[in-house]
Amino acid sequence: ETLGRLETLVVDKTGTLTYNEQMVLEVFTGGHLYTVTGQGYKPEGKILRTDSLEHAVQGDAHIQALARAAALLDKALLEVNQNDGSFILKGEPLHAALGVFAHKAGVDKERIQKECPLLEEFPFDAEARLSGGLYQCANEATTLLIGSPEAIFARTNKHLAQEHEACSRMLARGLRVVAIARTSSTSNDVNHVELLGILGMQDAIRPEVSSLVEQARK
Repeated sequence: ETLGRLETLVVDKTGTLTYNEQMVLEVFTGGHLYTVTGQGYKPEGKILRTDSLEHAVQGDAHIQALARAAALLDKALLEVNQNDGSFILKGEPLHAALGVFAHKAGVDKERIQKECPLLEEFPFDAEARLSGGLYQCANEATTLLIGSPEAIFARTNKHLAQEHEACSRMLARGLRVVAIARTSSTSNDVNHVELLGILGMQDAIRPEVSSLVEQARK
């Protein structure tokens, strides 16, 4: 039947209007904001200092520490579909985004996961809003935590005015925001962690969506 009038059109977003591929778009670490270029799970892209557009990879200790932690926390497996070049994800989109970000920073995920094997995994705790794992890096055990920025911030002993502001700006842009921290404690139930950085992610919208929305309005 012909529709005489349409007031509201409800459309599935994930995988329909978007690629269903989480990607890190912004990073705040070491007092600086960075922009991450690229598209979805594709490994090509750069990490740029937003205030100077300087390419920040090997020479930035803060980016490197955050990227190494991201690579260790990534438990996803990405495979390329040989038929159409699309990505087949086995695991969580969040983890895949971490791994792609680490790759753009020049961190070899397979190598660092061999150098720092996982000793114990900490599953996501809905109450604490955290997950993570205990890793053996050389002769030192390190706990890495990932979760909501508020949960991570509450476990530090520093004044984080810049980090709070950066987090608020990312959230205002509609990004999914997570924070990553580390500690020498062997438990996830710890305080006084070291904040490594904040990551803002988004599931990229397909380029043809804008024109389709305009067609629907007409």
